[in-house]
Amino acid sequence: MKQREKYMLSEYEIDNIWMSYRYCIPRHTIAAHCHAGDIANNAYGRMTKERMQFMAKDINQEIYDCLHVHDWFHVDNVWNLKAFRPLDIFYQCLNDIGLKTYDDIKKIRNIECYFTKEGELKTDVYYYHDKDKFNYKSFMDVEDLEVWQRLANLFDVENHKWCKCSGGKIVEYYEYWTHYRTENGLEFRKIKCPIDGYHNFSVTKWIDEQFIEEDDIKKPN
Repeated sequence: MKQREKYMLSEYEIDNIWMSYRYCIPRHTIAAHCHAGDIANNAYGRMTKERMQFMAKDINQEIYDCLHVHDWFHVDNVWNLKAFRPLDIFYQCLNDIGLKTYDDIKKIRNIECYFTKEGELKTDVYYYHDKDKFNYKSFMDVEDLEVWQRLANLFDVENHKWCKCSGGKIVEYYEYWTHYRTENGLEFRKIKCPIDGYHNFSVTKWIDEQFIEEDDIKKPN
């Protein structure tokens, strides 16, 4: 750990962080994209648990506002959830629907979903029709939120998990949904991201399931 990382952030630095992410979250520049990783590398572990949990909730609300204002989807019954992660939920919806191309996504007018008392996701999908006006929405508005969902999930320390990998190594991780292109089209996938070292949100880093000997184990002392 670097020398400067041993010190907790000042209230001034914390204010700069939340003001900056509220500015950057709806934007599409490379500077805004990289800023999420900068916050992770310079702030994670340097604030109280309560402050990180607050920021996780605040970032998730900003993400949901972006998705909602562009009329991508609406979520009810979020109080049934242990953690409200809007982009993860939206990607889970797209995965459940089975969409494979960006053109398929552009046919969607809106998605409404809710969670049952048992935590099961239910989805209602509304599509554009030929007589409807042109779909002006861009999936870039969604893709650029991925780094911010990762930051929120990193800060959501109450929902971190641990697993035992090959060789008995205990690894702390957080989960998030991502998407990528394959020969069969778009794929949406929930992955486990290890919390170790440098946080580079421009690349996808995950724990391969085949190396996990025991998952969701008790937090080590």
